[in-house]
Amino acid sequence: MQWTLFITSAAISAVTAWFDPPQPAKGTLIVLGFTVTVVTAAAGYFKPRERAFNLQQTADSIEQHATAIELGIPPYSEDNETANLKSFATTVEALRAEQRMREQQLDQPQQGQQAVI
Repeated sequence: MQWTLFITSAAISAVTAWFDPPQPAKGTLIVLGFTVTVVTAAAGYFKPRERAFNLQQTADSIEQHATAIELGIPPYSEDNETANLKSFATTVEALRAEQRMREQQLDQPQQGQQAVI
């Protein structure tokens, strides 16, 4: 239904420009109207801003844990390096799993997101 809405929205601007009195740049107006509609629709549908924010947030968390393990500060302040590495790996995998879950939520249709949240 969303793609039908996107295409219909683009068609409305194209048909309006087409039946308008003749102009030298009518073709340009049709292409520009269609382009604006498609780009706006794609930006709303694929949600690049939310994806970028989520990816940056996960990367920052992983970087924070990597710095903590390098410096030996909590939660990686144990004397046992193997235990620290095991804890670090567990934490990073949990962050990655959480990121995958966020991506799946963004990929779900709007009705599905309400049930997940």
